[in-house]
Amino acid sequence: MSFRLWGAAALVLLSVPAAADGFATRDLSSLSVDTAGYDGGAFVFRAAPERLMLVCNGCDAMTAVDVIIGTNTDGTEGRYRNGDTPIEELEAICQSREPECRMQAVEVGDAVGWQTTYPIAKMGLQGSTAYLMRDGDTLTIRSVAGDGARAKANAEEALSKIAPQVVGP
Repeated sequence: MSFRLWGAAALVLLSVPAAADGFATRDLSSLSVDTAGYDGGAFVFRAAPERLMLVCNGCDAMTAVDVIIGTNTDGTEGRYRNGDTPIEELEAICQSREPECRMQAVEVGDAVGWQTTYPIAKMGLQGSTAYLMRDGDTLTIRSVAGDGARAKANAEEALSKIAPQVVGP
């Protein structure tokens, strides 16, 4: 093989992006789930590899937390990490759809993202969604409850108990 061919091959290999590390696990059914800290009553859960659901038994209004693992390679994470899409811009987009939407930045380990709170008017509920990204992997935590404080508290409980197990160190 000539030097030119080796040089061209080296350039091609150097231009290929490194494999993403992503989350420590992509199997939600393998996690340790402690339901004690969730607000509203006694929670039960069911887990599958890509989805984990916690539902409150005996709560006044529907109270549940839905955790979904996925992927996103459209560049959202890169734009968010480097500041091209700041949290204020994302909140403005959210508020254009729902004026009461509020958003804050969240981080778990090396994962970055945001948490929103919003009313779900058609159902008379409140919601809070946390969205985390790391190397193309995504973790979505959706919490619904009869009031906004409970929805947000339960999303934050999942962020503190479930997300670290998924994201890893």
